[in-house]
Amino acid sequence: AFYRSSKRENPALVLEGHGSVYLSCPKQSHHAHYSWKMQDQTMDCSSNEDECLFFISNLAEHGGSSYQCVSNERGHEQFHTSYLIKDSGSLMYLTRYSIAVYCIFMTTVALLLH
Repeated sequence: AFYRSSKRENPALVLEGHGSVYLSCPKQSHHAHYSWKMQDQTMDCSSNEDECLFFISNLAEHGGSSYQCVSNERGHEQFHTSYLIKDSGSLMYLTRYSIAVYCIFMTTVALLLH
């Protein structure tokens, strides 16, 4: 039999910030195999009877990534919950700001020493 994947049009849940988080996907069938997809990778989930979980230790390290919960039952693939992890612009701003302050400081020191 030929099955097409059915992709739901649910909007992605957006996460941002720092720290650890569990991504959660409620199981709709106890006969299906559940996993998480990120780009071209498929990762197994930690699961209990009711949901498929995926642990991320630091959100900031996964900025710009999207994760989709997928079930597969007898060749029929179905997409469930999606998460989008936003880039944390404040970290980049802080880094650029720190570099700018350092450059100004070093330029001032160099001018004073000459």
